[in-house]
Amino acid sequence: MKEYKIGSTTVFSFDWDYISSHCYMIAGEKNVILIDPVLTDETEKAFKSISEKHIHVILTHEHFDHINGVPLLRKICTATVYCNNVCSEKIKMPSKNLSDKADVIAMFDKTAVHGNVQPFCCEADICFENEYSFSVGGHFIKMITTPGHTDGSICVILDNELLFSGDSLLDTPTITRLPGGSKKDFQNITLPFFRSLTENIRMVFPGHGSPGTMEQLLKINT
Repeated sequence: MKEYKIGSTTVFSFDWDYISSHCYMIAGEKNVILIDPVLTDETEKAFKSISEKHIHVILTHEHFDHINGVPLLRKICTATVYCNNVCSEKIKMPSKNLSDKADVIAMFDKTAVHGNVQPFCCEADICFENEYSFSVGGHFIKMITTPGHTDGSICVILDNELLFSGDSLLDTPTITRLPGGSKKDFQNITLPFFRSLTENIRMVFPGHGSPGTMEQLLKINT
């Protein structure tokens, strides 16, 4: 686990070595915000330690390496799962969330620690088309659809200063060749949106790789 202190907010980051994806947690007294819950020994302990709180689970997109902690959370916690409409439909099917192809996908990740991922599915509670916002535990959360990596992709803005970008903005060029991906949508919709945020966002927390500034990550994708 890594810990990032940005102003008055502490962000905890957990890694899933299988395909090097990140889960982010912002914990309050009564509520917890979890972004892209991955299931590891470390996150399982963390999930159980917060099981008496209400968990707000946000999925940045439908791929298995960002959602595989949801089934456990459903069993041990009171959780509300948020994502956009496209993601909501795709997480219901192993063929769409790609969990039935996990081992094949991991073969193309040089950093992957191979294991045995079984096909699985899960469901969301609150879905939206383009944007959705809510406040909890003194934080304001805004979710915006950012197509390109997939048509189920969103980003999450916390308190107008921290961006959780999923796989829409990484420290490597954004992948748009997977099912539901669109290079055109990424260049025409998502990149201009990210550029509009450069003055306000203090830190970007991506779905893979290292956190950085908007300027650093945008430079890689332009």
